[in-house]
Amino acid sequence: MTAGPAHGGDDASEWRDVGSVDDFPAGAPRLVRVGGRRLAVVRLPGPDATFRAVDDACPHAGDPLSLGVVFEGRLACRAHGWAFDLETGACVAGDRAARVVRHRAEARGERVFVRLETAP
Repeated sequence: MTAGPAHGGDDASEWRDVGSVDDFPAGAPRLVRVGGRRLAVVRLPGPDATFRAVDDACPHAGDPLSLGVVFEGRLACRAHGWAFDLETGACVAGDRAARVVRHRAEARGERVFVRLETAP
């Protein structure tokens, strides 16, 4: 899935439409491409449409986090089991000094928007 600017322009600080809320089943990470970056976007399980987004590459060996497993607000890499807190980006299983870059993500009506961040 590739996303373009939500309101035109190429400013990385802009919110980008990445798809319909229905495109994101709860607890199943999805790969999206925004501004040339690969992101893993997760709809958290629960009654609200709460979304989180992180860079798609695990800092351990570069495996795609979009193919990982979501549990208890964490995203685990399928390759070696490193897990990251989706709220903070901190590694909670693996090298505790590692982090993934988090990006802001939210539902607006029936659409999901992401805003790229440059630092963890």
